[in-house]
Amino acid sequence: MISGDFIVEKITYIFVNIFSITLYIVVIFLVSLGELSVKIIILPTELLLNFFFKLYLNVKKTKPQNVFLVTKHSVKWVFLKLYDVFYVIKKRIISTITGLVEYFRGNYLQHFVYGFMTCLAVFVLYQSYSFINNLPNPYLIGKVNFSQSTHLYDRNGKLLYEIYRDVNRTSVHIEDLPDYIIQATITIEDKNFYNHMGISFFGGILRAAKDTYRTKDLQGGSTLTQQLVKSALLTPERTISRKLKEMLLAVWTEQIYTKDEILEMYLNQVPYGGSSYGIEEASKVYFGKQAKKLTLSEAALLAGLPKAPSIYSPFIDPDLAVKRRNQVINEMFKLGYITSSARDGALAEDLIVQPPTTNIRAPHFVMYMRTLLEKEYGSKKVEESGFEITTTLDLEIQEKVELILKEELEELTDRNVSNGGVIILDPKTGEIIAMVGSEDYFKDSYGAYNVTTALRQPGSALKPVLYAMALETGGFTAASRIDDSPIIFQVPGSES
Repeated sequence: MISGDFIVEKITYIFVNIFSITLYIVVIFLVSLGELSVKIIILPTELLLNFFFKLYLNVKKTKPQNVFLVTKHSVKWVFLKLYDVFYVIKKRIISTITGLVEYFRGNYLQHFVYGFMTCLAVFVLYQSYSFINNLPNPYLIGKVNFSQSTHLYDRNGKLLYEIYRDVNRTSVHIEDLPDYIIQATITIEDKNFYNHMGISFFGGILRAAKDTYRTKDLQGGSTLTQQLVKSALLTPERTISRKLKEMLLAVWTEQIYTKDEILEMYLNQVPYGGSSYGIEEASKVYFGKQAKKLTLSEAALLAGLPKAPSIYSPFIDPDLAVKRRNQVINEMFKLGYITSSARDGALAEDLIVQPPTTNIRAPHFVMYMRTLLEKEYGSKKVEESGFEITTTLDLEIQEKVELILKEELEELTDRNVSNGGVIILDPKTGEIIAMVGSEDYFKDSYGAYNVTTALRQPGSALKPVLYAMALETGGFTAASRIDDSPIIFQVPGSES
């Protein structure tokens, strides 16, 4: 049978050794403090040791001759074993510190530097791992923070409306765009795009440092790839931490994607002002055309917008927008992207942008369709998933019906008729061919109200249905006479 003394001795041995290992780690940092380190460690141990020893003396009432020969069954045995543990610990501490002090004697500074550098290296490695481990994945570019508008078309493919929440975006492929759109973007945003691996030391990092020193604001110096990851994966705050993430992600992104893929994602990702994101929607908003139909001058203007859309917008400051456009065109000529004749022609082109408008056709029908879609898929999915929906509406017939309704209402003005609605259906399929819900959808008072879908009292329109049911029963004929006089029913207990 294993005795209690044997178990306690083994536990004591294990405890002391664990404590000693911990002690070695602590002492390596405290030893440079010299004798003070000994006092820091010894003092708490000495206090505990004296506490248990005095506690034992109070139990025994007399000073023991040999504390290790006390009977194990007495109460004082517990206190003596505790005393034994701390006694051994004290000896081990003194021995350890004495040895370390001797080892480091005369070399405090050298070993302190070694220890400090080791700890610093471990700290830096840990922080670097934690920092990199929390970076978003570049594979998510184009998948997160990349909502696309839902497009509604008529039966012949004509655009009726774009449904979106805060971001109006339509993706395009880079091969469908003219070369000068890409060249204009590279010219003004990142001239060395094809020569760097995500970050530019001389053109980017040093310029950012200079701008930060002069303005006390962390900004500038970003490559096109950095701008892409910042827009797609990061928050906009200007901090050193965010800038480091931006640089690391830019290098990582360059290892995953080709230059053309990065350019395509950039042209579809970045904001061009207001709710317009991506070159395709910017082209529609400012010039009313698809991006592939832009002229060199128009492409140069759009290329200059992402840096500061609210400043260079032709809606806000046309003169500054032209100045920015001309800067892009001249830089394109210097880099050899365009000829002198192309430059002169683009500079001479007048800036003609379409005024800000709400592009919606057949508005009552569009809003009716939107309601149906949101019931089926939910508003978030409809506004952000980029659905391409072809409807049954014929826009040509729709526009004719809108014109006819206005003409008819004008003729009925003297009869106090001010509003009306028209719906044309295919009786075989139930398809809606045209829907006009009011005289003018944009009238403040009642324009958005859709007369064609509103619930109304059927009135006499219901009579044929009721008469048909009466005739089918056989109790009535076309010659039957019905008493149409008022009938009053007296309910018991009610007032007469």
